[in-house]
Amino acid sequence: MRVFHLFGITAPLAAGLFALAIGGDRLAQIFFWIGVSVMSVANIGLVWLAAKPERWQPKPVGILWIVATFGVLPMLYYFGPFSAVVMVPILGIIFISLGRSRWISTSIIVICVVAHLALAVPMIVGWIPDVGVMASNGVALHQKIFAEVLIIAFQFSGFALGRWARSANTTAVAELQSAMQIIGDQQQVLAEAKDDDARVRHADEG
Repeated sequence: MRVFHLFGITAPLAAGLFALAIGGDRLAQIFFWIGVSVMSVANIGLVWLAAKPERWQPKPVGILWIVATFGVLPMLYYFGPFSAVVMVPILGIIFISLGRSRWISTSIIVICVVAHLALAVPMIVGWIPDVGVMASNGVALHQKIFAEVLIIAFQFSGFALGRWARSANTTAVAELQSAMQIIGDQQQVLAEAKDDDARVRHADEG
């Protein structure tokens, strides 16, 4: 978790510097810089929480994850909701879905899906322009709709994949613990049998 959140500090700052070089819509760029700053600050807090197990509590972790997720959303406006930047929230969805707390991962998937729909749908129907660096201007309406369906499907797939992996890992650990207990019991029985045998041999020697 510390490594992931250290990446969550440095990557947004690097992206903010990268935005200086590629330019784009000025207002979208300002929103983007605010978003990456929010992400970095939230991840600093998460790195601090991850430093000690007793600090890693669901409530503060969940709050900071939600704040960091809202920081990701201006990226969609700056780069465009149909650009490759959609992989950033999907990566976050998968990672947080591996965690123990279901309410945190559920909150993140709901925020990501609702926010993407709230931005993409008005652009699809033409209510607001797509000013993204990788804008979808010139793309046919049915292609945008199909792309949006795929993006939402990928987000839900990331959530399902993370929860499934969490369940599979939990089951594997439980099976390992059970196997270790069985082996321990067998070793205890063997040790007792050896002790009994040693006592019998000692009695025969006497």
